[in-house]
Amino acid sequence: MKTPRIRTGERGRFVLLAFLFFINSLVLESNEVVATSGFVSNVGVSKILLVWSVVMITVILASGTYSLFIDRFDRVRFAIVLFMLFSLIYLGFYFMFSAGVSDFISYGLLAVFTEQQWMLFPLLIWALANDMFSIADAKRLFPLLAVPAIVGGVLGNSVAAVVGQMTGGQAHSLLVFNSALIMVATITLFINSTKIEGQSRTVDAEAGMRAVVREGMTFIREVPSFRYLTITLILMGIALNTIEYQFLLDVAEYFTDPGKLQAFYGAFKVASAGGLILLQAGVATWLMNRAGFKHIFMFMPTVLMLSLVLTFFWLSPAGASVLLTGAIVGDYFSRVTLTGIDEPARRTYEGFIPDQTRGRVSAFLDGILYPLGSLVGCGMIGIVLYAVGNGWLTDAAGRMVYIGVAIGCAFAGVIAMTRFRVTYDASSFNWRLKRRKRGKSILDEIEF
Repeated sequence: MKTPRIRTGERGRFVLLAFLFFINSLVLESNEVVATSGFVSNVGVSKILLVWSVVMITVILASGTYSLFIDRFDRVRFAIVLFMLFSLIYLGFYFMFSAGVSDFISYGLLAVFTEQQWMLFPLLIWALANDMFSIADAKRLFPLLAVPAIVGGVLGNSVAAVVGQMTGGQAHSLLVFNSALIMVATITLFINSTKIEGQSRTVDAEAGMRAVVREGMTFIREVPSFRYLTITLILMGIALNTIEYQFLLDVAEYFTDPGKLQAFYGAFKVASAGGLILLQAGVATWLMNRAGFKHIFMFMPTVLMLSLVLTFFWLSPAGASVLLTGAIVGDYFSRVTLTGIDEPARRTYEGFIPDQTRGRVSAFLDGILYPLGSLVGCGMIGIVLYAVGNGWLTDAAGRMVYIGVAIGCAFAGVIAMTRFRVTYDASSFNWRLKRRKRGKSILDEIEF
């Protein structure tokens, strides 16, 4: 198995991106542990569906706002402003918790803004990465960028777990530390902004939410491979949302103490990072080069379908002191596959989108389609819970219904990816993708 090599001229740019991913992951993961475990412990699992719905609506709106600027202005300056804004927002959250604002509002809003960071920051950092590297270099280097993100995630989750155990779940003091870290990233990006070239652009296309939807719809309609990737993203949103809900439900039923729940949730995410480290020890890059784009996107819907089947049949803890259910095991493998294989592959594949439209089309794919699927998933689970609450279904029957629907969605995603493979070769030469460079096909830039 060939180990990817970082060349001398690439080191400065790679280190800058690695640092940004590290800080983003550290802050994001620790804040997510605080927000999710705090909400589940102090408010309840069922109400988290409402928070997730608000989260996904705001993600879609934020994607539209993001698309107004990403292909029109200097991406580095845009990134600096966004990082600084989130630094101030998280500092404001600390004062909100200190003032004793209700748990529903404080933890709920923290979850909303954490999810905005989850969507916007990677979109922007990957856009900067695609500005820095060619497709051939991206295919070699981008999987390696998961390593600093994993390390940051391990550190963030570990700190959240330890602080949660020490403070009994009152870990909002972390927000001050995380605010300072994002400000450090802002300053670092400002100092090293000259390492990113070609990010200034002028776009004549109409801006706004309607424009990004129109641009995305036109793109996926005319490029068949992206059409099937689109279908899969929506279906994955439904399926991932379902298994995540069942995971939280199982965990909340087992851990009733807020501090212990936060400690477990942080430890679980550290364990997920361990699986990612194994994947990134050459495996992900090897898969990217051996399987190629034509086959690698089959992994996520397949793993998700098998995880949901496991969730459907494996119901109860395996012992008095060990929390182990199909939802927890399945959620683990789904998280690892999504972060370690599917996301780096998808971000790299988006490098084929022309520079002048990449930001908007990427925002459509990652910032609208997946949240749309997640919204549908929240609605589907909510309807089932309403039926259970009115006595039309038992708890067990309701669980079987929403997990069964999610299994069907994951299976449909597998079918969509088989169509992706069929149309991949023809789509690679579509006029809407990067066609030629120095007289060669884009396929000549890819190292297999």
